[in-house]
Amino acid sequence: MAPGVALAIEARSRDRGHPNLAHEKLRKGDVVAMSPKAQKMIVLRHNIDTLDRAVPMWLEVTAGDFKAEVRDLPLREQIDVPVREQLIVELYSK
Repeated sequence: MAPGVALAIEARSRDRGHPNLAHEKLRKGDVVAMSPKAQKMIVLRHNIDTLDRAVPMWLEVTAGDFKAEVRDLPLREQIDVPVREQLIVELYSK
């Protein structure tokens, strides 16, 4: 499962046990799974089959079950998305 399909992911927490929105803040040990409906979506299947992206070290992915478990919270060095932290600080300080 590629991290790029986050919009269609339904998060299920082991502790909370109920479905949550994809933008929920996850914690160590949380399990994220694609819903059965999302697993059949052509766009997502295409992305899963064609995107060649390495799974981050802080995730453990079970591709056949369309699940990922948060092993640990990522360190800043492990986030490969370009982020300008100063802009985020400026936005939230307004």
